[in-house]
Amino acid sequence: MNIDLLIKELTPLYNEYKDKSNTISGTEALIIMWDMGEILKNFLDNNDIAPHALYREVYGVSEGSSNVTKKSWITREFQGRCYRIRNIFKDKDQIYSELPSLVGFTAFRESMPFFDNKKYKLEGEDRVNLLKLLNSNKSKSFVKKEINKLQDQKIGISNDRSQRLVDLEVQKKIFIDFYNYVYYLKDKDNQEIVWSLKEKSVDVELIKTVAKNSSALSTDGLRFYEFDEEKIKRINADIPEKPELGNWISYIDVLKDFINQTNPKKIRRFRRLIKPEIIVRLSDMLNQVIKDNSSLMLSQKDQSDSVHFSKIEFTIGGWDSYSTLILEGGKILVFPYPGFNIGNDSPAVNHSPSNEEWLEFSKSLDQLNVENWKKSYQYRGIEDGTQWHLKIQTKSSKIDTGGSNAYPENFNGLLKAINMLINNDYFNEGYQNTSRYDPKSDTIYI
Repeated sequence: MNIDLLIKELTPLYNEYKDKSNTISGTEALIIMWDMGEILKNFLDNNDIAPHALYREVYGVSEGSSNVTKKSWITREFQGRCYRIRNIFKDKDQIYSELPSLVGFTAFRESMPFFDNKKYKLEGEDRVNLLKLLNSNKSKSFVKKEINKLQDQKIGISNDRSQRLVDLEVQKKIFIDFYNYVYYLKDKDNQEIVWSLKEKSVDVELIKTVAKNSSALSTDGLRFYEFDEEKIKRINADIPEKPELGNWISYIDVLKDFINQTNPKKIRRFRRLIKPEIIVRLSDMLNQVIKDNSSLMLSQKDQSDSVHFSKIEFTIGGWDSYSTLILEGGKILVFPYPGFNIGNDSPAVNHSPSNEEWLEFSKSLDQLNVENWKKSYQYRGIEDGTQWHLKIQTKSSKIDTGGSNAYPENFNGLLKAINMLINNDYFNEGYQNTSRYDPKSDTIYI
């Protein structure tokens, strides 16, 4: 059962559908989805796997503890529709025959229960009348209203899909208020920003967590991060004297509510009220506030990153020659092997990074997205070769990643960041994957 090959087979059709989404006719959209459904059906017929389990494998990011990495952009909902379309129509000729001038795919999607649900499936004259409506030259909005009437009569659905969006109006207003506040904050004089945030108990780690969780709202499958509850309590206590903190607490409460959702439906409804690109823009603005104000990080109590990092260990090399980097007492020590015993011999590098160097290192880890690197990268086509292992622990996160003769795409960026941290070009930056290894899918091509 090769899911990667299945994804490669589906992706060109999905890309064609997305590229033509604004110009494609309803009938053409149905044909592409039928073709994708045919691929899925053949796979299901030849492998012992249930449809919904397959959809999770193709898309990834399931809710369980495994399969949490996004594998493709083809959502489970879209795959399910393709498979249903394939089962509704025995071949593409039937689509061309029954829906030669489909008014739009949305209209067909709304009417799908009348084609494949045993309880609501239309037969005879009712089916003929539905096909006439779907092929008519009426406006899309008119056709949709008629289908909604039919749903009300046959199924009991009296409202369209926006019926529950009103439940999120409060969250929408809070988001807009916070967005406007950050937009104003971003354009203020730099020193005023530093003073404003410091005086209002908002530190850099909180801003980072808000930015990351805002970004996670923008699309399914991104990781959410826990807030420091003790910090939230302190900010809450300061609100009577500093009312502006209410902007942060109100928005953080919205984020925490979304984080605690076991079903993504509520978040998806929110994205219908606030476009994903606007959500991402808020995250970018928050990160920009930090980036443009390096003194902000240094102005906070207990915000020195030499304290923020409680553990750093990095080893790279072969069995007979490697180097180990460790954090010890605020100093970075690098020991080469052979020729040393930690605690006895002098290290090759002994450096106490400045606050600015810690800041740049922290920012580099975020930009390289090291926290989301895979647990292990392995290419076994080479005996011995180069092995590496990285462990980093902070107050809010833990990184544990490594590999053998294989590396993430931006691995050399990590080495550059480490060299800048120790103020020494100690680690070479020329590591490359073999052309037979794909770090994105962690796949070896024979």
